[in-house]
Amino acid sequence: MTNHHQRRDWVLTSLFLIMSLSSFVWIEPSPFDLFLCLFILAGCVFSFYGFHSIIILPFFLLLFFLLANLLSAFFAKNEGVAFFYFFISFYLVLSWLSIVGTSFRYKSKVIETIFNGYVIAAVISVLIGVFAYFFRSPFTESFLQFERIKSLFKDPNVFGPFVVPAAIYTLYKAETTSLLKKLVYLI
Repeated sequence: MTNHHQRRDWVLTSLFLIMSLSSFVWIEPSPFDLFLCLFILAGCVFSFYGFHSIIILPFFLLLFFLLANLLSAFFAKNEGVAFFYFFISFYLVLSWLSIVGTSFRYKSKVIETIFNGYVIAAVISVLIGVFAYFFRSPFTESFLQFERIKSLFKDPNVFGPFVVPAAIYTLYKAETTSLLKKLVYLI
C-alpha cells in the first residue's frame, strides 16, 4: 500500500469518526468542534488539502463576510459577544475551507464518508432520544425538554433539524442500493 493510500485511509477514517461525534453537543465546545479543529490543523501540517480555482469567489465572499463582522464588532455594545460571534464565524469558514480542500483531494469519497458518519451520529441520537421518551427515569429526563426529545443536544429545536439530512440521505441510499441494503437504510 502506498503512502498516499495510507494517508487517504487515515484522513477519511478521521473524518468519519469526527462526523460520528456530531450529535454530542450538550457542552461547548463540543467533542465534534475540538476534533474538527484538530482535523483542520492536521490538514495544514500533513498537506492533504487540495484546492481549485473554482473556490476563489466563494472564498473571497466569505473573507468579505468575516471582514464585515470584524468591523461591525467595533461598534457593538457588547464587544465580548461580538468577538465571540466573529470567532465562531471564522471557525465555520475554516471548517468549510478544510472540507472543500479535503473534497478536492479525495473527490466524492469524502461526501460519502461525511454522510455515513453523520447517519451514525443521527442514529445514536435518535436511539437515545426514543429510549428516553418511552422509558422514563431520572436518568433519561436529561435527554428530554418540555416533553420533547432533545437527546444529546441542548434543545429539541436542534435535534429535529439535525436528523433531517440523515433521513434524506438514507432514503436516497435505500432507493439506489440492493434489496438487502435497502432494508438496512429504511430501518
